[in-house]
Amino acid sequence: MNKRSIGILGGGSWATALCKIMFDSDQEFNLNWYFRNTENINHLKKHRHNKKYLSSVEIKADTIHFSSDLNDLVKNSEILILAIPAAFIEETFS
Repeated sequence: MNKRSIGILGGGSWATALCKIMFDSDQEFNLNWYFRNTENINHLKKHRHNKKYLSSVEIKADTIHFSSDLNDLVKNSEILILAIPAAFIEETFS
């Protein structure tokens, strides 16, 4: 059985908490995580935590496909989870 691909859009507390919950579950899936800026992606890959939000939560960065390209993330995800504050949704999708 193929693993489902799940994409999380957003890099804040809610997105970080969702990643932690998902990896603590028994489900198998491929996780794609969208960030607007590559500096945050590089930090997560190197330090295994989100420097601005829930910084004590360890992220299994080696098992996540990070992307700053929204089109890439959408194309490679069967399921999308929006974890973006409502005030920024229009800007994100424009």
